[in-house]
Amino acid sequence: MSLPYIVQGIAMQLTGRLADWLLNEKILTQTQIRRLFGSGTFFLQGAVLMLSTQLTSVSGVILCLIILLGSQSFLAPILPKNCLDLSPQHASVIFGLCLTLGSTPGIFSSLVSGFIVTDKSKEQWQIVFYIATTLYVFGGIFYGVFSSNELQPWALDGTPLPVKDHVNSKKPTNNDDRKEINGGQVL
Repeated sequence: MSLPYIVQGIAMQLTGRLADWLLNEKILTQTQIRRLFGSGTFFLQGAVLMLSTQLTSVSGVILCLIILLGSQSFLAPILPKNCLDLSPQHASVIFGLCLTLGSTPGIFSSLVSGFIVTDKSKEQWQIVFYIATTLYVFGGIFYGVFSSNELQPWALDGTPLPVKDHVNSKKPTNNDDRKEINGGQVL
């Protein structure tokens, strides 16, 4: 079952390049790319999950699993950057919170599945997948409506950005290499 993860690894390389291309060619803005990739991923995963409940062939279900995991690669170019955009000095906390909240449904889905699936019938598993599909669709709508890449007002608490502290502590070896950005020297 490593094929879905191989596809996901390859797709991550392609989605990052696609996001850069869309931005560099000015086809979409950063916010539009993030909303498209974020919401689009959730909607696609919901649709594929719903499709998998109707399939009877093992190869069809495996293909759905490959698409499901491969489509997660569209989140790779947006999630870490989005946390940095919202609040650079709190990005690690925000990213950790995102990963925690993103993992929580996996924990609860096992518990819920145990209550719903009692005789391992296809109909009971379909209920579990319908619940998961509903969560994917809700996540897609929520992300599409509320996502932003703007620096948040609560992020401006007067705490200096770690990047500035790191940059100011470096001593360039050649004065010709220095540039000044926001009062701090960088290499």
